[in-house]
Amino acid sequence: MDKLDIEDVTLLTKLNLRRVKDQIASDLKLGMISQVENAFTLTSAGMDLLERYKAYKRAHGQPLPTADDHSQEEDRDEQETNNQTEGESEMHSARADPLI
Repeated sequence: MDKLDIEDVTLLTKLNLRRVKDQIASDLKLGMISQVENAFTLTSAGMDLLERYKAYKRAHGQPLPTADDHSQEEDRDEQETNNQTEGESEMHSARADPLI
């Protein structure tokens, strides 16, 4: 498997940099990927997990996710974050209102 740096993963997956960094940190801890200098590659455990995931999707007649799927997911995540922030602002405003 090819080695990829964080920027490569970001471009290929269309995920934001923060999310890629978080996932890489998690995958490193779990032993799914290894780091060589500034690049990352799947370990044998990571390859095994990937192959089992592909087999599961095939067995259930489900397509594998694409970068466009992740891009749409990012849009939803960003919208949810914005909605949560707006909700928190409204809560703080309501608490500051002495009539409530």
